[in-house]
Amino acid sequence: MEKRKKWPIVFGEAFVLTWFLYSPVLALADAIHLANGDILTGELIRMEKNTLIFKTPYAGEICILWTEIACLQSEKEYEVRLKSQEKI
Repeated sequence: MEKRKKWPIVFGEAFVLTWFLYSPVLALADAIHLANGDILTGELIRMEKNTLIFKTPYAGEICILWTEIACLQSEKEYEVRLKSQEKI
């Protein structure tokens, strides 16, 4: 009788375990959709003038010009103020 290879089962279990461990982290991450189509995941830190400071696990804190951002997504609530100081 020929032995059956077990690696597909091990691979499947490893994938499920990896997905289970990292899915809460990914679900809580903020996302920035850039004008060029790229999507960055991480954490919104702050806004300084026309630059958004964004922290990623792979690049640390990065500065992104506001004009390069198409969309922001977050599970958190943020206070947004217009130039007129009106809150939205």
